[in-house]
Amino acid sequence: KNNKKKNKNKNKKSMPENVVDTTLFMGLEDCMGKDEQAFVTSFLTSGDEEKLNQAAMILNGILKMDSAAIQKFNLQAFERNEKMKKSFPLPNHMPNYFSNIATYNPKQKRFLNLTNLSTDNIKMTPPQKMARVWDKIYDDYVPSTQNNKQNRVCIQGVRGPMGKLGIRRNDIITHINDMTWNGTAEELNDYILNLHEQDPNSEFTMTVNANMETAKFLQYRHRMVLKSRIELL
Repeated sequence: KNNKKKNKNKNKKSMPENVVDTTLFMGLEDCMGKDEQAFVTSFLTSGDEEKLNQAAMILNGILKMDSAAIQKFNLQAFERNEKMKKSFPLPNHMPNYFSNIATYNPKQKRFLNLTNLSTDNIKMTPPQKMARVWDKIYDDYVPSTQNNKQNRVCIQGVRGPMGKLGIRRNDIITHINDMTWNGTAEELNDYILNLHEQDPNSEFTMTVNANMETAKFLQYRHRMVLKSRIELL
Protein backbone atom coordinates (compact mmCIF):
# COMPACT_ATOMS: atom_id res chain seq x y z
CA LYS A 1 0.00 0.00 0.00
CA ASN A 2 2.82 2.38 0.93
CA ASN A 3 4.66 1.46 -2.31
CA LYS A 4 1.55 2.30 -4.33
CA LYS A 5 1.33 5.66 -2.57
CA LYS A 6 5.00 6.37 -3.30
CA ASN A 7 4.58 5.47 -6.96
CA LYS A 8 1.49 7.66 -7.18
CA ASN A 9 3.38 10.64 -5.77
CA LYS A 10 6.35 9.90 -8.02
CA ASN A 11 4.21 9.88 -11.14
CA LYS A 12 2.30 13.01 -10.13
CA LYS A 13 3.35 15.97 -12.26
CA SER A 14 4.80 18.70 -10.11
CA MET A 15 5.61 22.34 -10.68
CA PRO A 16 9.16 22.77 -12.04
CA GLU A 17 11.52 24.53 -9.63
CA ASN A 18 13.51 27.65 -10.54
CA VAL A 19 11.85 27.90 -13.94
CA VAL A 20 13.47 30.61 -16.05
CA ASP A 21 11.50 32.60 -18.61
CA THR A 22 14.04 34.30 -20.87
CA THR A 23 11.31 36.14 -22.79
CA LEU A 24 11.08 38.53 -19.82
CA PHE A 25 14.66 39.80 -19.99
CA MET A 26 14.52 42.18 -23.00
CA GLY A 27 17.40 40.36 -24.73
CA LEU A 28 19.69 40.46 -21.69
CA GLU A 29 19.61 36.74 -20.86
CA ASP A 30 23.15 36.13 -22.18
CA CYS A 31 24.44 38.70 -19.68
CA MET A 32 22.93 36.84 -16.74
CA GLY A 33 23.85 33.67 -14.89
CA LYS A 34 21.26 30.94 -14.34
CA ASP A 35 20.74 31.88 -10.70
CA GLU A 36 20.24 35.53 -11.61
CA GLN A 37 17.80 34.56 -14.37
CA ALA A 38 15.78 32.47 -11.91
CA PHE A 39 15.81 35.29 -9.36
CA VAL A 40 14.63 37.95 -11.81
CA THR A 41 12.00 35.59 -13.24
CA SER A 42 10.65 35.01 -9.73
CA PHE A 43 10.39 38.77 -9.14
CA LEU A 44 8.76 39.53 -12.50
CA THR A 45 6.17 36.80 -11.98
CA SER A 46 5.56 37.31 -8.25
CA GLY A 47 2.37 39.32 -8.64
CA ASP A 48 3.96 42.04 -6.48
CA GLU A 49 4.42 45.52 -7.94
CA GLU A 50 7.41 46.40 -5.72
CA LYS A 51 9.24 43.25 -6.83
CA LEU A 52 8.38 44.22 -10.39
CA ASN A 53 10.09 47.57 -9.79
CA GLN A 54 13.15 45.86 -8.31
CA ALA A 55 13.40 43.49 -11.28
CA ALA A 56 13.27 46.45 -13.69
CA MET A 57 16.09 48.11 -11.73
CA ILE A 58 18.18 44.92 -11.88
CA LEU A 59 17.75 44.63 -15.65
CA ASN A 60 18.70 48.28 -16.09
CA GLY A 61 21.84 47.69 -14.01
CA ILE A 62 22.80 44.69 -16.14
CA LEU A 63 22.27 46.73 -19.29
CA LYS A 64 24.60 49.45 -18.04
CA MET A 65 27.30 47.12 -16.73
CA ASP A 66 27.38 44.78 -19.71
CA SER A 67 26.26 46.90 -22.66
CA ALA A 68 28.96 45.35 -24.88
CA ALA A 69 27.73 41.82 -24.24
CA ILE A 70 24.22 42.50 -25.53
CA GLN A 71 25.68 43.20 -28.96
CA LYS A 72 26.31 39.46 -29.31
CA PHE A 73 23.34 38.08 -31.19
CA ASN A 74 22.27 34.57 -30.28
CA LEU A 75 20.01 33.48 -33.15
CA GLN A 76 18.93 30.24 -31.53
CA ALA A 77 17.93 31.96 -28.27
CA PHE A 78 16.19 34.73 -30.21
CA GLU A 79 14.12 32.28 -32.22
CA ARG A 80 13.23 30.32 -29.08
CA ASN A 81 12.07 33.48 -27.31
CA GLU A 82 10.07 34.67 -30.30
CA LYS A 83 8.31 31.30 -30.51
CA MET A 84 7.45 31.49 -26.80
CA LYS A 85 6.17 35.06 -27.14
CA LYS A 86 3.91 33.99 -30.01
CA SER A 87 2.48 31.22 -27.85
CA PHE A 88 2.23 33.40 -24.74
CA PRO A 89 2.39 37.08 -25.77
CA LEU A 90 3.79 39.63 -23.33
CA PRO A 91 1.98 42.91 -22.62
CA ASN A 92 2.77 45.72 -25.01
CA HIS A 93 4.06 47.79 -22.08
CA MET A 94 6.50 45.91 -19.87
CA PRO A 95 8.16 47.19 -16.67
CA ASN A 96 11.18 49.35 -17.40
CA TYR A 97 13.57 51.44 -15.33
CA PHE A 98 15.27 54.64 -16.48
CA SER A 99 18.12 56.22 -14.55
CA ASN A 100 20.08 59.46 -14.86
CA ILE A 101 17.20 61.40 -16.42
CA ALA A 102 18.11 65.08 -16.56
CA THR A 103 15.61 67.35 -14.83
CA TYR A 104 13.96 70.09 -16.87
CA ASN A 105 11.34 72.82 -16.68
CA PRO A 106 8.04 71.18 -17.74
CA LYS A 107 6.52 74.63 -18.33
CA GLN A 108 9.12 75.40 -21.00
CA LYS A 109 9.95 71.95 -22.36
CA ARG A 110 7.10 69.48 -22.84
CA PHE A 111 9.27 66.38 -23.00
CA LEU A 112 6.50 64.37 -21.37
CA ASN A 113 2.79 64.96 -21.87
CA LEU A 114 1.27 63.50 -18.71
CA THR A 115 -2.33 62.71 -17.82
CA ASN A 116 -4.15 61.11 -14.90
CA LEU A 117 -5.54 57.62 -15.23
CA SER A 118 -7.67 55.65 -12.78
CA THR A 119 -6.39 52.14 -12.13
CA ASP A 120 -9.75 50.67 -13.06
CA ASN A 121 -9.09 51.91 -16.60
CA ILE A 122 -5.71 50.21 -16.94
CA LYS A 123 -5.91 47.40 -19.49
CA MET A 124 -3.29 44.93 -20.62
CA THR A 125 -2.80 45.44 -24.35
CA PRO A 126 -1.18 43.03 -26.82
CA PRO A 127 1.77 43.77 -29.12
CA GLN A 128 0.98 44.80 -32.67
CA LYS A 129 -0.59 42.08 -34.83
CA MET A 130 -1.04 39.80 -31.79
CA ALA A 131 -4.58 40.77 -30.75
CA ARG A 132 -6.24 37.61 -32.08
CA VAL A 133 -3.73 35.27 -30.41
CA TRP A 134 -3.90 37.35 -27.23
CA ASP A 135 -7.69 37.06 -27.01
CA LYS A 136 -7.54 33.32 -27.60
CA ILE A 137 -4.77 32.57 -25.09
CA TYR A 138 -5.91 34.89 -22.30
CA ASP A 139 -9.64 34.52 -22.75
CA ASP A 140 -10.10 33.36 -19.13
CA TYR A 141 -7.97 36.07 -17.55
CA VAL A 142 -9.81 38.23 -15.01
CA PRO A 143 -7.99 41.54 -14.31
CA SER A 144 -7.06 42.40 -10.74
CA THR A 145 -9.44 44.81 -9.00
CA GLN A 146 -7.31 45.28 -5.89
CA ASN A 147 -6.28 48.85 -6.67
CA ASN A 148 -9.46 50.13 -8.32
CA LYS A 149 -10.11 53.87 -8.32
CA GLN A 150 -6.53 54.84 -7.47
CA ASN A 151 -4.71 57.39 -9.58
CA ARG A 152 -1.82 56.65 -11.92
CA VAL A 153 0.12 58.96 -14.20
CA CYS A 154 0.02 57.93 -17.84
CA ILE A 155 2.36 59.22 -20.55
CA GLN A 156 0.33 60.56 -23.48
CA GLY A 157 3.22 62.02 -25.45
CA VAL A 158 7.02 61.73 -25.54
CA ARG A 159 9.48 64.19 -27.07
CA GLY A 160 13.20 64.86 -27.30
CA PRO A 161 15.55 63.12 -24.85
CA MET A 162 12.72 61.16 -23.20
CA GLY A 163 11.97 59.35 -26.44
CA LYS A 164 15.65 58.54 -26.93
CA LEU A 165 15.72 56.86 -23.52
CA GLY A 166 13.03 54.43 -24.65
CA ILE A 167 10.08 55.90 -22.74
CA ARG A 168 6.91 55.22 -24.72
CA ARG A 169 3.46 56.66 -25.15
CA ASN A 170 0.93 54.97 -22.84
CA ASP A 171 3.61 53.88 -20.37
CA ILE A 172 2.36 54.23 -16.80
CA ILE A 173 4.70 55.97 -14.34
CA THR A 174 4.77 53.97 -11.13
CA HIS A 175 7.98 55.04 -9.36
CA ILE A 176 10.02 58.24 -9.22
CA ASN A 177 13.47 58.20 -7.60
CA ASP A 178 12.83 54.59 -6.59
CA MET A 179 9.71 55.50 -4.58
CA THR A 180 6.12 54.65 -5.48
CA TRP A 181 4.49 57.65 -7.12
CA ASN A 182 0.92 58.15 -5.89
CA GLY A 183 0.55 61.77 -6.95
CA THR A 184 -1.15 63.31 -9.96
CA ALA A 185 0.30 64.31 -13.32
CA GLU A 186 0.29 67.95 -12.24
CA GLU A 187 2.12 67.10 -9.01
CA LEU A 188 4.75 65.14 -10.92
CA ASN A 189 5.42 68.07 -13.25
CA ASP A 190 5.77 70.30 -10.18
CA TYR A 191 8.13 67.79 -8.57
CA ILE A 192 10.39 67.68 -11.64
CA LEU A 193 10.33 71.49 -11.83
CA ASN A 194 11.27 71.77 -8.15
CA LEU A 195 14.22 69.41 -8.63
CA HIS A 196 15.37 71.45 -11.63
CA GLU A 197 15.07 74.77 -9.82
CA GLN A 198 17.08 73.46 -6.87
CA ASP A 199 19.82 72.16 -9.18
CA PRO A 200 19.62 72.51 -12.99
CA ASN A 201 22.15 69.67 -13.32
CA SER A 202 20.19 67.24 -11.16
CA GLU A 203 18.85 63.90 -12.36
CA PHE A 204 16.06 61.55 -11.38
CA THR A 205 14.97 57.97 -11.98
CA MET A 206 11.70 56.64 -13.29
CA THR A 207 10.05 53.22 -13.39
CA VAL A 208 7.17 52.57 -15.74
CA ASN A 209 4.59 49.78 -15.78
CA ALA A 210 5.56 48.29 -12.40
CA ASN A 211 1.90 48.40 -11.37
CA MET A 212 -0.36 45.81 -9.77
CA GLU A 213 -2.26 45.17 -12.99
CA THR A 214 0.91 44.26 -14.89
CA ALA A 215 2.25 42.25 -11.94
CA LYS A 216 -0.88 40.11 -11.69
CA PHE A 217 -1.00 39.56 -15.44
CA LEU A 218 2.64 38.44 -15.64
CA GLN A 219 2.00 36.08 -12.75
CA TYR A 220 -1.03 34.61 -14.59
CA ARG A 221 0.97 34.25 -17.82
CA HIS A 222 3.82 32.53 -15.99
CA ARG A 223 1.45 29.97 -14.52
CA MET A 224 0.14 29.24 -18.00
CA VAL A 225 3.72 28.74 -19.25
CA LEU A 226 4.46 26.40 -16.34
CA LYS A 227 1.28 24.43 -16.99
CA SER A 228 2.17 23.99 -20.66
CA ARG A 229 5.62 22.68 -19.71
CA ILE A 230 4.19 20.24 -17.16
CA GLU A 231 1.83 18.85 -19.77
CA LEU A 232 4.84 18.08 -21.95
CA LEU A 233 6.61 16.10 -19.20
